[in-house]
Amino acid sequence: MLRDIQEQLHGPGLRGWPQLGTDADGHHRTLVDGLALALDRIDRLTEESAALRDQVVELRREIGDLEMTTADLDAEVQRLSGRALPWPLSLLAGPAALVGEQLARLEAVLADLSNSAGPPRGSGNGTAAPLPRARS
Repeated sequence: MLRDIQEQLHGPGLRGWPQLGTDADGHHRTLVDGLALALDRIDRLTEESAALRDQVVELRREIGDLEMTTADLDAEVQRLSGRALPWPLSLLAGPAALVGEQLARLEAVLADLSNSAGPPRGSGNGTAAPLPRARS
């Protein structure tokens, strides 16, 4: 019976169990060696999982901070963009902006033309003389 216990602990022929792998010397591990290796691995996995849990907590904190920053930025954009027009008028917002841009371009072109035409005609007081009337 003692021999059976020894064989169960140390493997067949008391040379270790091949299923438990080999040690640094290439010998098969015994049941006690395998258990010690498994417990060591469990300890390392416990440490790794604790470190991962800490990282998850930190990432959740950072995500919360980013969500608050995003919400603050969204509120600021809403505040800066002003109130939106109600539905029927909101359809005009795009075309109205385009017309405004075109008017600004036209004003710039007219200003350039008036500057390139030379001094204004008139009495010399800086006012332009009226255009001659068409004869009827």
